[in-house]
Amino acid sequence: MVGLKVFGQPASTDVARVLTCLFEKDLEFQLIRVDRFRREHKIPEYLQLHDPSGQVTFREGDLTLVDSRKIIRHLCSKYPDHGNKKLYNCLGAVSVCYLPV
Repeated sequence: MVGLKVFGQPASTDVARVLTCLFEKDLEFQLIRVDRFRREHKIPEYLQLHDPSGQVTFREGDLTLVDSRKIIRHLCSKYPDHGNKKLYNCLGAVSVCYLPV
């Protein structure tokens, strides 16, 4: 059974960002597509998990995250030895470059 679940549309930028990280880290996950045209984002079970302002929802056990950047930081810090080991270092370097002066 896969413990990592991503809810959303793969065409969404936030969902694509999380999926890219999962593929780079070579982690098994389950993608649960939420079709907004069919109003699947209004299903009560999904509303309990989801932040209405976001496009992506991530579940790992009891942990639920709704911000794509927080999800990526969580994955890189929890699974540092999986897949691309330099991914978190690159993200850290980029975040330092964009600090306001």
